[in-house]
Amino acid sequence: MNSLLNHRDQHLMTMKLLSALGLEKRVIKGIGGVIPRETNLYHNALGALPLRKGEIWLQNRYNGILVDRLIRVYESIHGDITSDKALSPEDLCTVITSYLALYPYDNMNATRIFYLIKNIKSGAQNKGGVVNVESEGCNTCGQKYYIHPKLTRNCSACELEKEAKKDPSIYEEIRRTIYVEGTNLSNVRPKSLKLSDGVVKILKQSSEREKSLPRSGESKIA
Repeated sequence: MNSLLNHRDQHLMTMKLLSALGLEKRVIKGIGGVIPRETNLYHNALGALPLRKGEIWLQNRYNGILVDRLIRVYESIHGDITSDKALSPEDLCTVITSYLALYPYDNMNATRIFYLIKNIKSGAQNKGGVVNVESEGCNTCGQKYYIHPKLTRNCSACELEKEAKKDPSIYEEIRRTIYVEGTNLSNVRPKSLKLSDGVVKILKQSSEREKSLPRSGESKIA
């Protein structure tokens, strides 16, 4: 009994955190198996960006950088993102908090991340899906990436960096598109999050590089 009680308490804490991070109430209800009144009080308590379900934002090729970042964060924790294996709420929470700890100024939130993962998994099973992933990897960096219809055989970061060498103003356009002034985790210290070893490794490797996009003549934007 104690074991079951502890498990439920832990699950409820996870759902409250997902709610506080702004995950849509209908998603919370659908994946959590909890009574809405148990989590509604916490909804968006951390002041998450007001982003909803939708794919229109993906039409902007600069946003491909955000999708590629999610792919790499996910796979550093759970492996192949195109797998049809469903994520538990706890696994989803780990991906969301890890992404926002790594990229707190990205124009992303829990709801957008949830639907992106869902669309990527759907696209892997149906090549006509909204978000498809090139598993063979980018021609330049070798990493998996989101296949954007306006890009070639490179991930968004590598492709745009090549263009930016000819036109440095692209860096500022990217900054305006993918970054926001506030942070998604303004009330949370990254050190207080339970991050996976894979994400901690990424944090250590990119803590300085990811503070801002490079200016002309600098690299890199992945």
